[in-house]
Amino acid sequence: MTGEDDPKSARRPAAGAAGREADSEEKHDAERLGKAIRQTGRFAYDNAFALVGVSLLWTLASLPVVTLGPATVGAYAAIRSLRADGHVDKRDVLATVRRQFLHATLLGVFPLLLGGVSLLYAAEFVRVGTTLALVLTVLSAYATFYTVLVLLPAFVALARGESALSALAEGRRRVSGQPTLSLAVALLTAAILVATALTTVGFAFLFPTLAFSLHAFLYDDLSDDTAGERRSQTLYRAETALYHHE
Repeated sequence: MTGEDDPKSARRPAAGAAGREADSEEKHDAERLGKAIRQTGRFAYDNAFALVGVSLLWTLASLPVVTLGPATVGAYAAIRSLRADGHVDKRDVLATVRRQFLHATLLGVFPLLLGGVSLLYAAEFVRVGTTLALVLTVLSAYATFYTVLVLLPAFVALARGESALSALAEGRRRVSGQPTLSLAVALLTAAILVATALTTVGFAFLFPTLAFSLHAFLYDDLSDDTAGERRSQTLYRAETALYHHE
């Protein structure tokens, strides 16, 4: 059998091409994450006062736990408004929260319920040590983690005005299409959570500022055209309000 007829020889170029493509995607994801981290640092520095206010409001609004979803949508919407207009348009943010309130509430509670189920199975495994309890613990923990991965970009999409189904579809598409980037974002978010939680008071000021801004730069492709359009709308509303006032 010649080299041309050897099936293994035919598969080598395809395998090599697939490997190069995977390496290229991982490099692209790393560059994209690095760029988002730099953008987040500059954005947090330039808008520290406004972002601290957003962070404190998110912390207070999340205290009832069941309002975690709407509070998160509001925080993402405020960051989006700040990026586009240079200030937080409170009216637009409140309109977004009201429009997405029900879906955001349900989506925000869902991973908490899954996490609670996982903890119950883990406690049962510690108590009885059965294989079934271990399998259920692992499966429920995986489901919780996957749900969180999907919901990170989904909540950004909700804040952008997407429907719940479109937001979930986008979250699933990003996780399945960019698994390495999604995992890196989740781990980085967890690291920010732990680091800010160690400072106690700093958590309320820093965690939403850093984590949500990072998610926004990664998952919300705010183009210059969109930013310009939103600035024009803001200017138009200001001029209209001034005209009616006069």
